[in-house]
Amino acid sequence: MKKLILLLCFTAPLWSIAQSATILPNSLSVPKVSSMPTCNTTEKGTQVLNTTDNKMYYCNGTNWQEMTGGGFTLPYSGTVNGNSTLLYLENTGIGRVIHAKSTDFGALRGESETNIGVHGSSTSYYGVNGTSISSVGVRGSSASGTGVYGISTTGYGGYFSASGNQPTLYVYTSQGEAADFRGNVKIRDELIVDDNKGIVRSSNSEQQKIVKGTIHFLASNLAVGAYVEGTYNYENFGDTPIVTVGQIQNVNSTGEWYKVMVIPMNVTSALCTFRLVNVGNNAITFNAYWSILIVGPE
Repeated sequence: MKKLILLLCFTAPLWSIAQSATILPNSLSVPKVSSMPTCNTTEKGTQVLNTTDNKMYYCNGTNWQEMTGGGFTLPYSGTVNGNSTLLYLENTGIGRVIHAKSTDFGALRGESETNIGVHGSSTSYYGVNGTSISSVGVRGSSASGTGVYGISTTGYGGYFSASGNQPTLYVYTSQGEAADFRGNVKIRDELIVDDNKGIVRSSNSEQQKIVKGTIHFLASNLAVGAYVEGTYNYENFGDTPIVTVGQIQNVNSTGEWYKVMVIPMNVTSALCTFRLVNVGNNAITFNAYWSILIVGPE
């Protein structure tokens, strides 16, 4: 009688397992399916083999999770429709959590249709650090939002360093604004625009530019009240600029040659006429250069 009771105790669990799996002499055969069945709290813990991709899955009570036997088979891909984090890695030491390396293309790519492609966060060091020997260290691309977004509460939102002769930061856009700075911009060296040209502050929203030039005039025995004229061409402005006459450099002049009044006339976006009038008391002869400064909208 005791032997019979013991036999029933061992066989009862086998009847329960046999409803979803088959016990073989040296293995356990799980159900084989070509499409994933329902996964809910009732089926939680169920394991199946998907014959379509030849991968094992288990039901966590909400979704089917792929099971890997101690590692990934490369190339590997997986798809899950859920709200939880798919992969979480943490290193409490000083080593890297992830080290991605590629010899020909992008080592690490993050892609999101509606949110952040790559999110890097750090309390005391780099949130995202990208290094490349011959190409791009970090690249951000967005169809309708921000390609790269950096924020820091105590340090740099973005830090770029280069040791070569190429630009440390290259910003380009085929339309709209290439960069938008909301705050003070500190330049520790020269600010160069439009292929080695300077920049000037404007009192309105129009970008201003400065053009410096020199005009050369000469006259012999110019009578009192008489004048000579000449046209000066300069690079095109977006609208009519302001032309100012500066200092004079004498070449070969006699009499009260400095009593010549230089008047810019008929100023346009690309040229103006200068009239030089003798406002002295005697006729004068002059051969001199006048510096001019032209300021106007880009």
